[in-house]
Amino acid sequence: MLKGARRTLGDSRVLVVIMETNGSGARFGVSDDELVAEMRRFGFAMCAYDPFERQLEETGKGGGNTIFVRDAAAVDVRLRSARRFELVNGSI
Repeated sequence: MLKGARRTLGDSRVLVVIMETNGSGARFGVSDDELVAEMRRFGFAMCAYDPFERQLEETGKGGGNTIFVRDAAAVDVRLRSARRFELVNGSI
């Protein structure tokens, strides 16, 4: 997927990509480490997200669905200004 998405990933308007990094790329000959390295080449960092605090934190590990963020400051502005959603156990 990444090889075919070079133009899209190079577009500075793409701020966030969510990708599975659970070893499933191995069946296509690609390791999670290779996926992470490619995303870093495009300027993305791996992040964790706390929806209740609306806070991003850069992390060095993925697993499952990994959030890759290019411009954390721009994403933070959007997170803090977005409308809140009410849940049974709180709001996000």
